[in-house]
Amino acid sequence: MMKAIRLQLIDKQQDLHIQAWLNVQAKATKQRGKKTVPYFKSFDEFFKHSDEVKPKIKGNVQEEKRKSELRSMLLKANTGEKG
Repeated sequence: MMKAIRLQLIDKQQDLHIQAWLNVQAKATKQRGKKTVPYFKSFDEFFKHSDEVKPKIKGNVQEEKRKSELRSMLLKANTGEKG
């Protein structure tokens, strides 16, 4: 469930970045010789969705592994198992 919430937050961030990108693109330019060109060539240069998603998912996997290890230790402690 937390993974879904995190992904929803990233999607919301992406929507906000798209809006900001559209607003900025109307004005943002840079000089290339005598030409005026857009600062960002594409939206992906502005916001890389995959770069935002990967650390969140990876962090969640590590968190679940840690919880699993703690459950195993608690189970061993409560049942009196050794090693």
